[in-house]
Amino acid sequence: MRNKLPVLFSAFLCISIITLTLILKNNNSSNSKSLDNISSMNGCSIQNNSCEFTIDQQKFDVMFLTTPIPEEEIRFSIQSNREFELISGWVEGINMYMGKSPVIIESTTPTNVNALLFLGSCNLETMEWQITLNVKNKTHPIQVRFFTVL
Repeated sequence: MRNKLPVLFSAFLCISIITLTLILKNNNSSNSKSLDNISSMNGCSIQNNSCEFTIDQQKFDVMFLTTPIPEEEIRFSIQSNREFELISGWVEGINMYMGKSPVIIESTTPTNVNALLFLGSCNLETMEWQITLNVKNKTHPIQVRFFTVL
């Protein structure tokens, strides 16, 4: 039995390392898939209150005029290098579904829209949100993701 103990321990150690490696690889690939989903969507993920993206060779900039806070009015603008028309939009929670709240268009010019939205209350410390914007003559809606932190 004494001669088998180091062999059994070595086998157990190898199996443990392989299992841990597979678990870590799976976690990294699911995080990578999440980032791929954000980068492949028609839109962007807000960093430092703004983001930009291109659809059909048309550049768009989305900028929060105030930092998003739940239960507060949030004003934001959408600007483009060419004319566009925002038809409709809404915001919804990603990591906790809370229904859809409308995006309210306050003012427009041919290349700019100023809009307002309202985020519901959430008990999660970090909440991920998505604004969906329907733009005339675009085949897919624009999706803008952002986070709020309590």
